[in-house]
Amino acid sequence: MGWHGLSLLWFALVVLLGLLTCFRRLKSAGIANMFQFDDVPLLRFFDTHYGYLYWALPAVGFALLLPIALTYWRLHRQSRPAAEEARWADRRRFWIYTGLIASVVAFVGLGMLASRYSYSGESSIPDLEPTGVIDWILVVLSWAAAYLMTRAIGARDAEDSGVQFRLRRQKPGLPIRLGTAYLLGCASVFIYAALDHLEFWDPRGNGGYDYRPFFREGEIPTANLVLYSTSLLFATVAALGGCACQLVFHRISRRGSRTGLAMTTDDCRRQAVLLSLTWSGVLGIPWQIKILEEIRAEEGWLLPGVVLVFSAAALLPVMCVSCLMLKRDFDEACAAKHGGDPDAAMEDYPRRSEFAFWTLLLFPLYPYLRMLRVGKPRVHYAVLMGLAAGLVAALTWLVNQADELFDFDDWRNMMKGSQFPFLQVFMSLVAAWFVYVFGRTACRWFSPWLRRRLPRIGSGTARALRLLGRGVVLTSAAACLVLATWPFWGWHRVNKNVFARTFEYSHRHEFDLLFLHWLLDFDRDGYSAVLHGADPDDFDFTLQPGDIRTSGPVDVPIDAFEIEDPAAARDFPNLVIFYLEGVTPRSISAYGYRSLPGGVRATPNIDQVAAEGALFTQARCFYPSTWDAWMTVNSGRFLRVEELHAARPFGNRYNRYNNLYRILELAGVDRWCHADQAPYQDLCVSETMWKSEKIVWKSNETFDSRVSQEEEEQGILRGDRRNERMLEFLDSLKPGEKFFMCEHMSDTHFPWNRISSQRAKELGIAQDPRFYENDADLRRPVTGETFREDKYSCYFQCVTRMDAQIGQILKKLKERNLYDNTMIVIVSDHGCQWWEHEHMYYVGHLYEQSLHVPLIVKVPRTTGGKGMRLGKGVVCDEPVMQMDVLPTVMELAGMRHIQADARPLPSRSLLPLMENGKVSEEVAARYRQRDILLTTHYDMLGVISDFRYKLIFDRPSGTYLLFDLEEKDEWGINEMHNLADERPELFEQMLQKLREMVDRHKSIVAGIRREEEG
Repeated sequence: MGWHGLSLLWFALVVLLGLLTCFRRLKSAGIANMFQFDDVPLLRFFDTHYGYLYWALPAVGFALLLPIALTYWRLHRQSRPAAEEARWADRRRFWIYTGLIASVVAFVGLGMLASRYSYSGESSIPDLEPTGVIDWILVVLSWAAAYLMTRAIGARDAEDSGVQFRLRRQKPGLPIRLGTAYLLGCASVFIYAALDHLEFWDPRGNGGYDYRPFFREGEIPTANLVLYSTSLLFATVAALGGCACQLVFHRISRRGSRTGLAMTTDDCRRQAVLLSLTWSGVLGIPWQIKILEEIRAEEGWLLPGVVLVFSAAALLPVMCVSCLMLKRDFDEACAAKHGGDPDAAMEDYPRRSEFAFWTLLLFPLYPYLRMLRVGKPRVHYAVLMGLAAGLVAALTWLVNQADELFDFDDWRNMMKGSQFPFLQVFMSLVAAWFVYVFGRTACRWFSPWLRRRLPRIGSGTARALRLLGRGVVLTSAAACLVLATWPFWGWHRVNKNVFARTFEYSHRHEFDLLFLHWLLDFDRDGYSAVLHGADPDDFDFTLQPGDIRTSGPVDVPIDAFEIEDPAAARDFPNLVIFYLEGVTPRSISAYGYRSLPGGVRATPNIDQVAAEGALFTQARCFYPSTWDAWMTVNSGRFLRVEELHAARPFGNRYNRYNNLYRILELAGVDRWCHADQAPYQDLCVSETMWKSEKIVWKSNETFDSRVSQEEEEQGILRGDRRNERMLEFLDSLKPGEKFFMCEHMSDTHFPWNRISSQRAKELGIAQDPRFYENDADLRRPVTGETFREDKYSCYFQCVTRMDAQIGQILKKLKERNLYDNTMIVIVSDHGCQWWEHEHMYYVGHLYEQSLHVPLIVKVPRTTGGKGMRLGKGVVCDEPVMQMDVLPTVMELAGMRHIQADARPLPSRSLLPLMENGKVSEEVAARYRQRDILLTTHYDMLGVISDFRYKLIFDRPSGTYLLFDLEEKDEWGINEMHNLADERPELFEQMLQKLREMVDRHKSIVAGIRREEEG
């Protein structure tokens, strides 16, 4: 087996062990609480096939070691060194091969030791060893073995190398080369950005989105200036980075040129090292920047170490082999054509930059493309450049179409928000490199032809033309640099709306601007003060955008409650909470938006609860997030879960603020069935409660909701398994036991899939599933055009399917005679956008479509707390919040909030709104006249004042949106008109309210301090 085959085996070995190590790191990390491993195909594959992958390690390792040992044994048997120099070379080769074999053996052995696994009980999921010191040793060994392999390859190749051509002395010309490289790099990156900006305004090319109505009259030219100037500045930074890489390569080439040879084995090895590190960084760094907070919080630096070093080590031998093959082929071709004339041969011999360019692009293919080798070096050169050009074009098209070609749940926006845009920029620079390399070669070959045909041009004229060309290049480069600085001195006159809308809707502009902010963030607090950044002081990391000062996590007092009305506590009913996943009021029939043929109701079971209780038409969440919905309902406060810092198991960091459970325990709840959805149990349920097996029903340690492949094919989902668990819980209840049960109805989470008619019948759905898509019409903003979208139709089906699951629970409650004495709360975690603001399922924004949630509450008796008469079928139009569920339960259970250190609960009981008759203005004012703090995953803050005005502040970009919620367009869509520029006084008032709200609820920005840190 040749060195190419061995390098491929090494590649497979390193990649396999690297994937196993990364998987083990993920499984043992606190961040693993965020994942349902079954929901991610790759993670599920590793979970179920880990044993096979583990035993593939020694198989691949043996297949690699045996040919290496045989190769050395054969070389040792053939070599008969006589001279001292030959004996030294043989001795060096001995130590290289010995070190290579020893490092590979240690790599495989330690890899198996670190990756060992076992099974506990009857589980099919293996228990893995946590990552540790051995894995760091493997990181070092991987690079050592890869480097020794290139030394062995070079030692073998040196014996069989062909003619070495002497290098002719050339003038450096570095400034003009750098200027040319800068212009080409800047132009290549800017061209793709400019095409994106042109497409931005064309609905026919950008997916049907028309962004022009979001800008006021006269703002579009200014918006273009912002878009193009940002991209020009970004292109300049990218081009300067390319020039820096050229300087590094020039330095390496100078080291190689000291031998006086055109290309040596050592040059090939140095180029392979540089290029393998380049590909490792390009493919490994951008997406990891997106999860840098997790890595830092987890102290999980092993992940970037494994990803970057393992990938570079895997690529290094493959690249070295390809580069040596290229070198040998041109050595032989030039020797065959020009014989002993090195000066003539050097005219056809490629430069080091051309070898590097081919190796960068063609290294996986060239060993198989050698059949295309032609005897003449220039023809071979043309074939390679043609292949490289085609590959550049194909890869450039692929990375620019990646968003449309790949449809997946991109956690943390790692790929679509960082990796794909970065690859677009990288391929633009590679395209510039292609033009640069091809242009230099064309000039080298064209100049002699031109001199032969234009003999009258004297040396002076030629010199003048060269100087003119150099002057044009350097002057153009200087002018481009000056134009690229316009954002620093020309943006102060741009409207707030232009900045906000361009950043929100142009993904290319968002990537460019956030990268520049990261580059120019001098105090490294995550925000920049330049380029319209919101950081008020870029040298004080404690002062953040919006003049918000924070120095780290804060203490949040723990609430306490006591029984105020023993009779109400004694008579408190059972409680069932259904947390819906991403369900909008538009999708529920009870809200009056749906219209199916024959008056069929799409959600008859939810509608039944609404008919027997109260339906709130203006319910909102303050944070469009699943975890935070649980936290909001359970605490009744503005508290958020810091997912980015889930370094360790949650412990009691958040469950100590579960005020709902405190109230229920005081009310005498006997049995508990917590949500199975990870990580609800780690987040919301205390360790003390878990230890009491009498009150906990089937924890995540004793219940597995995963479905088999056969069940998936039958249309059975996780939600069905969880429903079975809840039904078993209800069957296990004894007479007189008071219970609490909640579940996250997660089957409405994307991706949405249709169900079969057979499965629909099994779930009790009356009509064919397609029937419930009849009113799945969407409307374009501004134009009012209606259209159909397959995802939206599937979404409506999923909502009906989820309603059938709720119907099974309601039916069981009635069978057990529990329904009449059970309080039922149906609340969604967040809303869902369907292109109302040109976004789909965009919960990272604070538009009303993301915040507006269905909330339905059924209290089982006509007499509420304090003797209030509660009605049935009440429809309440007053604005309420998710957090209002807690004080409702508190009042119904006759509890009183007594904690002296804690501020009063910002939430309000819903019971006054559930009375018969019309709500008085005095009562309504209690719900309308309150300020609501808003936030998102992506560091966006906002405030609603009196449920009339809303301010949205995107902190990373420093942009603002100010809306009047009562202002709607002719199609009924609100939040279309940004008032931030038109009403400066209102803007300042809302910004001050935001500061006050953040100061009042510091944990929203600063985080909650752990108990052990307090």
